[in-house]
Amino acid sequence: MPNCLTSNGMIVHNLSHALEVDASLARLDERSRHVLINEESVCDSCHARLGTKLFAMYPDDTIVCYKCFRRKGESTSVTGRNFKKDSLYKPGWLVTR
Repeated sequence: MPNCLTSNGMIVHNLSHALEVDASLARLDERSRHVLINEESVCDSCHARLGTKLFAMYPDDTIVCYKCFRRKGESTSVTGRNFKKDSLYKPGWLVTR
């Protein structure tokens, strides 16, 4: 019986560690996203040219000028999706849907 508990404990520990690594990789992948803004790029909300303006990119890849970002808030994108209530799910290497 004690070996069984030790084995189960090790399995739980290793699965927990794997989930932590998966979350770290997902976070790293999210932080390394790149976007190319040129002179013709426009805000997805007000359709103003971005050019050299400050901009924000939401998790669903919509891009808005900083003015629209401040008006909409950091948790709601142009599409109306609230990322605090309805999180965007991107599967990792361990968990898939």
